[in-house]
Amino acid sequence: MLSCTTQPPVEQEEKKSLEGVWELVSGEWTMQDTIMTYPGPQTTDIRSFKFITEKHWGVAGMIPSNEMNWGFAGTYRSTDDTYVEYFLIQKNLENIGDSAVYKYKLDGDKWTISSDWSKEEWKRIE
Repeated sequence: MLSCTTQPPVEQEEKKSLEGVWELVSGEWTMQDTIMTYPGPQTTDIRSFKFITEKHWGVAGMIPSNEMNWGFAGTYRSTDDTYVEYFLIQKNLENIGDSAVYKYKLDGDKWTISSDWSKEEWKRIE
């Protein structure tokens, strides 16, 4: 007996997954009364990477021009269009255990996440 169904190649399945290493391409963040954009007049040199495994995420970033850097990590869950990060490592200790909820769109190696205060575009590099 022959089956009429086909399985997509493994590399095609992986492209649907969030797993991988992502580099920040652009972003817009609203903080109090200020909107910061990247790339933009205030920030031209952000370097940020997000690492996602099957169950965990981490992000590391820096702005070399003002010696600012950051790192966060935790677990996550995702549905068709919602991505939630749970903070296990966080600079502000009172935020450990909190979460951030985003709407997201995955288009091949382009991942866009957005919330009430931010919009980020990431590119998969691994």
